[in-house]
Amino acid sequence: MKNWKKYLKSEYRHENHAAPLSRRDFLARGLMASLGAVIAPSIESILSGRLLYGQGLNCPTYPTNPSPMIPFLQLDHAGGAAFGGDFICGGQGGQLDFLTASGDSTDYENFGYPSDLHPSNVTPDTSFGVAFHANSPFLMGLKSALPSQYWNSVDGGIVASATDSDTQANPLGMLQYIPLVDRYGTVVPSVGSTLNASGGNNTLAPDPIGGYSALSRPSRVSSATEAAKLTGYIDLMTTFGEPIAERVLKAIGELNSSQLLNFKNMNIPDQIEALHKCGYLRAKDLPFSVPPEDLFKADEAELLDSFGADFNDSVHTKALAPISYLLSKGYVGAGCVSVGGFDNHNGNSKEPNAIRYRAGFAAGLTIKYFASKGMPLFIAGITDGYMGVKRVSGVLQIDNTDPSGTVNTLGYQPGGLGTASRPGDSNIVGCQWFLAYVPGKARGDLVQNSGRQIGAFSTKGVVLNYLQTANAPGKVAQAILYQYLLLQGLGPKINLVLGSNNFLDDAPEYQILKKAWDV
Repeated sequence: MKNWKKYLKSEYRHENHAAPLSRRDFLARGLMASLGAVIAPSIESILSGRLLYGQGLNCPTYPTNPSPMIPFLQLDHAGGAAFGGDFICGGQGGQLDFLTASGDSTDYENFGYPSDLHPSNVTPDTSFGVAFHANSPFLMGLKSALPSQYWNSVDGGIVASATDSDTQANPLGMLQYIPLVDRYGTVVPSVGSTLNASGGNNTLAPDPIGGYSALSRPSRVSSATEAAKLTGYIDLMTTFGEPIAERVLKAIGELNSSQLLNFKNMNIPDQIEALHKCGYLRAKDLPFSVPPEDLFKADEAELLDSFGADFNDSVHTKALAPISYLLSKGYVGAGCVSVGGFDNHNGNSKEPNAIRYRAGFAAGLTIKYFASKGMPLFIAGITDGYMGVKRVSGVLQIDNTDPSGTVNTLGYQPGGLGTASRPGDSNIVGCQWFLAYVPGKARGDLVQNSGRQIGAFSTKGVVLNYLQTANAPGKVAQAILYQYLLLQGLGPKINLVLGSNNFLDDAPEYQILKKAWDV
């Protein structure tokens, strides 16, 4: 890593800086991170004195008041969700610019719809502003979970983009962008349901100006138990095993008062405060400002009303409920929930329809939760790849399986819906989405581009390669982040991530949302 110095801001450099270390290096030296803290690059460098005395008093104070910016939630649908079978996908005129080629009624087959379900034959559903196919299982789930009095304050859009199928290699993870645009949490910057750097299944989106920080890596919250322990130290033995746990405990035990006094001209409280400000002991005093019993309250009325008392029993809500709670309290700036299984290799459509119904239901529950608190929410929906359709001798195969289960519940299965059977992965059709809820606003207040679509599809549903987002998942992540900022009138803050706003070159194409929330 020849040019590693350029990734270090000058105010953080000092004469003892070594080359950056990998995670393996950290673990090998017996160091650890708590669920709500990051402990320093090395015990030796902390205790050298010069590191802390040289920079400690200049480190920024960690925020104690909740951010006024809109909570940001990323839903990572692993495996390749066929969202093009939910949201209407159109040409360069937007969602409702249907892909009709010389009267060819087969141009939506790759989205899963035979000619009788072509959008021109079945009126699209715009109950949430963004256009859904009337047969969309995601829409069914969304409507089932979210009371209708909130629908008019929801809007959103889609991004036409081809991504690699069923892989973690798509750089769609946006969590580490959020601290860069000044949306922060009072306990940690962000949380995710996995231990990946993105907090989800996909990898981190590109970092063009080197703004990412180890301190902005998401902490894991995959359950209510982990949410309640956000500022507590992790179970070293369970997480790292006995040898590393012993080294960590030994290193921590050596942080005695005589060693701390090596920090020139600083008393012990000031030394601890300097370590805290620099992020090394960020959770050290947080249990006093945010008592552990307040970090997550599973009996909160709004939580139970939205997610139910049994939220911990479903893979779709186990992490979603506690992460939503932490976001609503301002304890975290951003959250990511990853759920897998969106690819299906059984050759039917009833199973992928069922899981996309649950995805819509989960999104609806989350909006309901924030709406019940009178709070706004931005949701970014991402997935890796897509699903193909099944043909025999050129004829589209249709699944007409009947629905089953109890309607308006998470376990409902909408059946085949008369849509195409799906044999497995495909990446020729790509669709990422975003939804915004702003209390007190009507739908037209949220959108400036009524097309509600970034990019476009050709006939047969292939992504048109005419915008920078077409075949670049990292650009898709940045374009969705741009919508989040536009919703708050903060479009220029995209420069904090990109260095310059290259979306202005085709501004009308990329500016879907508009200011609807005052920060």
